[in-house]
Formats: sequence, structure tokens, C-alpha cells
Amino acid sequence: MVNYENELYKTLDEEIDKELNSKITRPIYLIVNDAIKVYNELIKNESHVFSGDYFEEIRGRLIGYAVKRAFDPKLITGNFPFNVTCAKMNFKQKRPELRKNNILLTISQVSDLSKLPTKSKYKEKYSEGNSLIAKQLMIREADELKVKDIPYYGIIRYKYAEGELEHLDIVIPDVKYRSIIKTIPIPIISEMRRFDEGIKEDLEESSPLLQMENLKEQLEKDIKDKKIK
Repeated sequence: MVNYENELYKTLDEEIDKELNSKITRPIYLIVNDAIKVYNELIKNESHVFSGDYFEEIRGRLIGYAVKRAFDPKLITGNFPFNVTCAKMNFKQKRPELRKNNILLTISQVSDLSKLPTKSKYKEKYSEGNSLIAKQLMIREADELKVKDIPYYGIIRYKYAEGELEHLDIVIPDVKYRSIIKTIPIPIISEMRRFDEGIKEDLEESSPLLQMENLKEQLEKDIKDKKIK
């Protein structure tokens, strides 16, 4: 006799380890890192764009805006392993949501790595999927049990400091969005480390996921149009 409980309920750990292995998460690093390069280039070389009171108001938010903008499906090329959609937020802002099978990810900039990112209604709602109880059983003909899955939820966290990407990972919150129950590291390989350790990487194959020049142009336009809130 089939044990439906064992058949239908996979543990969160098993599901996430399978879907978010290092090969799958590597492109996330490439996009975040390239977005930060674009941001740094704008700050350094395009000072005329960043003059006036408006820029002073949004400067602290610009890095977060740049990283989220980089996940716009229109700016991503190549074989990105996630399906990306843009959810509407307040003040005509949008957030990218990355979906891979039964995993849903959003993105947050953080300063304190010991805590979850700032709480919000959508994060609390999505966290409800991080429980076996949240899996809704549906009874069909012949007593066949099927599961309608609510996706597991994780947050891509990045820390920007001293002009570079300092930390990157994915954290899984508990069902109440109170604590971190699992962390998936995403390694950062600096240019210096790649040189010192002889790390080989096919840059022509792995780097062009993000259209960096298009992102730069879009950021300049959004700043000019005062779309960054």
C-alpha cells in the first residue's frame, strides 16, 4: 500500500538542496555582481547624472534599485535558470520574483547578516509556504490524493560595502517570518582571488547574462525621470 504521506510530503531541506545547488545559484551572483559594477561606474564616471537635491535623496536607495532592475527579464540574456516576473508594489515600484519549480525567491539588501531582511506583508505571506501544513491536499476520484503546492520561499540577501559585493546568500525564513531556518551560501569569487588561486572560468559563457550597458542606460533614464522612490 502506498504511503501517501511519504510520497507527497518532501522535506523543505531536500527540496531546496535539489533546486538551489551551486550551479543554479551561480548566475544569481553574476547578475548581482555585474549590477554593482554598473552602479559603481555610474557613480564614478557619470557625475553629471548624479547632481542636484533629488540624487542626494535617492543615493542610499540607488544600489538596491540597480540590483533589482538588473533582474528585469528584458535585461537578462543567456540561459538563466529562473523564471522572473515583476510584482507591483507601492509608488509604482516593482520587485523581481524568481521562480524555479516549487521555489520562489525575492531580493533584499542587508547590513546585518544575523537577521532576516526587513519584514513586509508579502514576505510574511510567502513564508507561509515554508511549512508542510501549508501543502493543500485535494481528494480526487478513486481516493487519489494530489498536492497543490504553495512554493517554498527564500530571500536572496546581498551586502554592499566599500564599493563591492561583500556577501551573497539565500535564506529561508520560518513560517512566521521570525527566524532563519536555512542558509544557502552563494560564493563570491573576486578578480584577485581568481588570479591568485588560478580559478578558471569561461567568462564568455558565464558573464553575458546581464546586458550591462542597457542597465546603465535604464538607470540613467529612471534617475532623470525621478522613478526611484
